Amino acid sequence: MFIGDQRVLKIDPTEDRSGGFTLDQELSGVRLGDVTAPEVVGSGTVGGHEWLETARIAGTPGHIAWMKFGADERSMFCSQMRDVLARWRQIPIPASVNDATEHLATHEAMQITLIEATPFLPTRYIEPVTHLMSQVQNLPVRQAPVLVHRDFWPGNLLVDAHGIITGVLDFGHTVAAEPITELDTPLRYWRHPWLFVEEENEGFYGAPLERSLIIGLVEDASVGHDEHEAALKVAGLDLSYRLRKIGQWGWNDDQEVFLQNILDGGLLEWLRA
Repeated sequence: MFIGDQRVLKIDPTEDRSGGFTLDQELSGVRLGDVTAPEVVGSGTVGGHEWLETARIAGTPGHIAWMKFGADERSMFCSQMRDVLARWRQIPIPASVNDATEHLATHEAMQITLIEATPFLPTRYIEPVTHLMSQVQNLPVRQAPVLVHRDFWPGNLLVDAHGIITGVLDFGHTVAAEPITELDTPLRYWRHPWLFVEEENEGFYGAPLERSLIIGLVEDASVGHDEHEAALKVAGLDLSYRLRKIGQWGWNDDQEVFLQNILDGGLLEWLRA
């Protein structure tokens, strides 16, 4: 990504891949109250790589701005996040939205991630992992599908000098799914923010962020689910994500801590503790 005073140029790092910026184009300039998506002004291919040019939205990435916020500004920022997501869910689902089949905690996705992770998983984890997967797969669908960003964390929100959210970015992972599936990324960010930020900021984010700030966001996304169902839904999302990471990186002490946290109750239980 190359950022100038007026324009932002994004280049797909994968050669000969097409369609990576389709949703950016379909959501070009979409307004969510006072928050806007980048307006696409050009696109094409160079050297086998797709590129996209958008108008630059002024602002600082939210996770950087957060470091200078006081308590009131942080509360306001989280309230704005809640409003942005509420408006996001009202956007008509584009025809080109990504297929959710191999993402989230669908039966297909969880089978894929389990196969990827099994060569690395200690034997003692196979039974509890498959048991949790079975519980998640037996949950009823209680919410109508909406547009789910799937990478909704402060780093994909732009904030002006007054702490007001001005833009929302990066739609490459967006799918149509139940609203509760949006919680996966923001909850993981609030519990483990250092996993999301640049190395120079890891020290600042060395502890979980204040949980009470995102309770409203969780309440909105969980409508229709009781606490047990909601906890299982979110645990399933986090499990699918963790199994994929184990399949990519193998097994180590950190993977064990993350996986055990999920089996002990996961992100939503952490929030309510």
